[in-house]
Amino acid sequence: MKFEELNLNDNEVENMTVGSAQKLEIKNNKLKELFIGREMKSVNAERNEISTISCVNDSRLESIKLSGNKLGKSGWKSLNKARNLSLLDLSENFIDELSSNSLSYFKSLTNLNLSGNKISNIPNKLFIHQQKLIKLDISSNTITSINLTIFKPLQNLKELEVSGNKISKLNGHENFRKVLPNLQSISLEGNNWTCEFLTTLKQSFLKQRIDIVEPKTIVKTTPNIHGIACTNTSTTVHLLKELTEKVDQMTARISEIEDNKRAIKEVRDIVEHLSNLTLQAQSTQLLTRNNQ
Repeated sequence: MKFEELNLNDNEVENMTVGSAQKLEIKNNKLKELFIGREMKSVNAERNEISTISCVNDSRLESIKLSGNKLGKSGWKSLNKARNLSLLDLSENFIDELSSNSLSYFKSLTNLNLSGNKISNIPNKLFIHQQKLIKLDISSNTITSINLTIFKPLQNLKELEVSGNKISKLNGHENFRKVLPNLQSISLEGNNWTCEFLTTLKQSFLKQRIDIVEPKTIVKTTPNIHGIACTNTSTTVHLLKELTEKVDQMTARISEIEDNKRAIKEVRDIVEHLSNLTLQAQSTQLLTRNNQ
């Protein structure tokens, strides 16, 4: 039987094989494996337990949402067979590593979401085949630095999400418009910015007419630039000085404790020695009485 659309959301489905539905909605279930049939064009399998995907060679798949599964770095590789795929959402899937050829077969992508994983490094040639990409989300990972040249193939990119990482510098930020001529917006919140550099970054993007996305959580109590948290250099110096003083105090206290331990041991040794002398004296007195 063929289905135009099959909706099985919010059940407790653990196993199933559907190869004929053009649109499959099966989010919020307990699937551990997912089969992509030839006729499927759109799949939403968010919030399952999927660790393995099987996809036929002549797949017509155009869109797949897999957020909140357990695919890791290799469980989604079979999707390479879906050459017409334009939307790929792999957010929150415990992906901790990408290779230069991880996306080499996805040449039709326009929307790629890799957010909420454990990615710390973006390989230099990762996006070499994604000339059609319009939206890229690599937010909420553990990325510490970004080489601007990795984005060079993305000539049609309009939206870039890098918030929620550990980035402290964006080297070459003044050339974003040259590298990404169609970029319209970028998200920056939740990184390790200093207030000085964040100010420079905002001015740079303003000159290049690139909008900075308004933060989802606007910071007001800690140092911030227009609601984006940052670390003030003077504050950092103060905190380091305070931390150093506390370490010195702890070191002195430890030395004091060690001195006390040594003193206690010496007292115990003296007490033990006096006790032995007392026993010897008592033994001598008893022996003297017996001789009398």
